[in-house]
Amino acid sequence: MQELDSSVVHRNLDTKLKIVGLEALDLLLVLVISAIMGLFFDGGKLGFIFIFLVPVSLLVSLFLIKRNKPDGYIKDILKFYLTRGHYSASEEPKNKDKMNIKIMKRKIENG
Repeated sequence: MQELDSSVVHRNLDTKLKIVGLEALDLLLVLVISAIMGLFFDGGKLGFIFIFLVPVSLLVSLFLIKRNKPDGYIKDILKFYLTRGHYSASEEPKNKDKMNIKIMKRKIENG
């Protein structure tokens, strides 16, 4: 009988790239915001505040919000609050239309 080939698999193969405790997508978002601020407030008196201090404060707040949270937390929480609907862990029933139960209120006469 043939033996199975085996290889070493590292533990953290499924973890996402993190830089300074933030995911790469979050860091890219902050850099894009900083670049957009640079376009609008380049030569003004408030340029330093909007180009450097706002993105740094955004980085610090993202770091504090995302501490001890799973990967993709910000994306999932935004998706949860921006989409409407009912969320359930179970599967959708096949005969969902037949399962709707109409509840009728009856007037109870006091008598």
